[in-house]
Amino acid sequence: MSEPMQDLADVWRWFGETQFPGYSPIYERIALAVAGENDVLELILEAPPAAHLPTNLLAAVHDVLLGGYEHPLAEVYAGRSDADPVPLFVDVCRVRRAQLASLLATRRIQTNECGRSALIGPGLTFEWDLPVRWSARWPLNHPTSLT
Repeated sequence: MSEPMQDLADVWRWFGETQFPGYSPIYERIALAVAGENDVLELILEAPPAAHLPTNLLAAVHDVLLGGYEHPLAEVYAGRSDADPVPLFVDVCRVRRAQLASLLATRRIQTNECGRSALIGPGLTFEWDLPVRWSARWPLNHPTSLT
């Protein structure tokens, strides 16, 4: 295994051991297995470096499935199957390699939902002139504070 591939395998293993346990048992199993799948790691290495994080390929595979590609992995993701997700995920990566490579090369994920939506509530409140009860940190003399 080349040094870049070993480094990438280590990243996937780290995610599987530290980021996904308690969050997603399916992603935990997939991440740990991908660390040993050279053909999947090669697919990732062909993508720009910004796409090397596991969440990018996981999202790309999910996007392919949501886009209509019928595969047993979709049933696992939906919770309708107890099949082992690892060989199914690897199969999707092999069969849809070109599509996944294109997604990895052109798309990015956004995992900061809280950060992205932090101002939506206040923005809508002001736009629609709605009363809102804010936390103690919100100024009590602010026009939207309830008295």
